[in-house]
Amino acid sequence: FDGATFVNPALYAEDTHEWAVGVNWYLNRFLKASFNYERANFHNADGFEDNQSGGVFLTRLQLAY
Repeated sequence: FDGATFVNPALYAEDTHEWAVGVNWYLNRFLKASFNYERANFHNADGFEDNQSGGVFLTRLQLAY
C-alpha cells in the first residue's frame, strides 16, 4: 500500500474558504422560515483554474405544533 497514491491530488483543492449568512423569519408562534446563502472558494486545485467557487441558496419552512 502506497499512501501517496491513495488520493488523486488533481481532484481536490489545497485550500478552501467558505462563508455563510442566514436569516430566520418567525411568521407566528408556529411557523418559521429560514433563508441561507453559502459560498465556497477553492484554491490551488491541479488541473483547474485558480479560485474556483460555488454558492448555494437554502430555504426551510418549519411548522411546530
